[in-house]
Amino acid sequence: MKGIRGILATAIAIGGIVAVFAGRASAWQQTEPNDVEGMQVLTQGPIHEAFAEPVVFDPKPGPVVPKAPPAPITERPPDERPEGANVQWIPGYWAWDDARSSFIWVSGIWRDVPPGEQYVPGYWHEVKGGYQWVPGYWSTSGAAQVQYLPEPPASLENGPTSPQPSSNASWVPGMWIWQNDQYQWRPGFWVNNPAGWMWVPSSYAWTPNGYVSNPGYWDYPLANRGLPFAPVAFTQPIYNQQNFQYAPGVALMPAALFSSLFVRPAYSSYYFGDYYAANNYQSGIYPAYAFHGSRYGYDPLYAYAAAQNYGTNPRWADELHETYRYRREHPEARPPHTFAETRRVAARPVAGSNKVQGASNLELARPLNQLAGTSSSGAGATKGMRLEKIDDTRRQEFSRQAAQLHKYREERIRSEGKAGAATPSAKPTAPRHQELPRSPISAAARTDGRNAPPAAPEHPQFDRAARPANREAAPLRHEPQPESRPPAPNAAPRERGATPQPPQRVTPPQPPQREAPAPKQPPAPEKKPERK
Repeated sequence: MKGIRGILATAIAIGGIVAVFAGRASAWQQTEPNDVEGMQVLTQGPIHEAFAEPVVFDPKPGPVVPKAPPAPITERPPDERPEGANVQWIPGYWAWDDARSSFIWVSGIWRDVPPGEQYVPGYWHEVKGGYQWVPGYWSTSGAAQVQYLPEPPASLENGPTSPQPSSNASWVPGMWIWQNDQYQWRPGFWVNNPAGWMWVPSSYAWTPNGYVSNPGYWDYPLANRGLPFAPVAFTQPIYNQQNFQYAPGVALMPAALFSSLFVRPAYSSYYFGDYYAANNYQSGIYPAYAFHGSRYGYDPLYAYAAAQNYGTNPRWADELHETYRYRREHPEARPPHTFAETRRVAARPVAGSNKVQGASNLELARPLNQLAGTSSSGAGATKGMRLEKIDDTRRQEFSRQAAQLHKYREERIRSEGKAGAATPSAKPTAPRHQELPRSPISAAARTDGRNAPPAAPEHPQFDRAARPANREAAPLRHEPQPESRPPAPNAAPRERGATPQPPQRVTPPQPPQREAPAPKQPPAPEKKPERK
């Protein structure tokens, strides 16, 4: 096995692909990384669930995959991390990749843990015919007991019901809440996002033991949550070799992920990279803006970004849509899938200008050792994030914490499996309670001045007249439509069940042009002298 660290010390960029790469190709060639046989660093895939999760309105059991996941690999934390008293290392996990018909490793992350929250990791659950993914979630820190609820009724959420009170306000969707031995509808409401904070709405997570209600909480904007790393695929099971260790080294740029952000509600997960082709859409991977406001759920990242950007750029959503449509129609403008492909693109000579019009020129990832020197400025910068070196003793502490999280996951599997085995075929009609120790990844509520989160927003009273809709009836909300204009944060109120706006086709940007020499003009005919 050759230099694992070498292959993990490289970058990936998207947008105006060749134009961005041109300035760095020579620098990369001077530090040519060594290929590791049997392993590929990917530049597309799932985003770690502890870094960001969409809100799925009516969560269901996930797809059944035909293979068992491998055991978690030994993953060492990188030797640099973002500064912060509560930045913790959260190890990675296996995710199913349809295109490869195998598992890929979603690398661990540095995460500034949300105040007052603890992380409950997801896991693969064995079922007849294969395995299903049970998603992880953030819950109230210190909770020693989990309440598993009967399946909630189909969501009645259908968008804002009142005008946006301020340009910084995001609409929070309504949801069914278990009260007095039954579900009652709590309508949606507006919440103002103070500087440095965004509200993540309440949601439900499906488990084999029932549904877990996750209360809403204040989190950091995407660019300030920490540092995720690129996933990897293994073409050979080198992770089974004795003493194998993997240390992530290609860091994703949080501030840039929004340029190629997708949602897959079946896995309750965000995806990034090249999922522009029609077959990805048909398999349930939607652009984040198309997922938001659809029948499937709500995207807190889109809601927050829309509120932040519309005031200064009313065409923000249109530009986002145009970029997606351009890349869908022009495969050459899509980001590379692997790190090796990125290097090949970087080495190509550039003639003239090949800047993709209608798309942003920004990087999705960089080597961690390059990120340290450019974390506060430049394309794809991490918006003021500062990195600090950690010594071997501190890395070992984080490694021990990661091992504790794996044990905590196993405890969750045993706990939910044991309770589910008691009534394997019957759907629960009343709450179940199960003891679960505190997660190793947790944070107390912050009270240290500027780092303390705002008070939780005041929720509206229950709508006691609301009744569950017939599950066989047509959904209130529309299917995600790639041609529909992304929703604005100040969308006009609409009646429940109203038909969504028709698709609006935006004039696509012109294809990329290379500078070409001006065509030669034929010589002008020679004038004959006039006769006098």
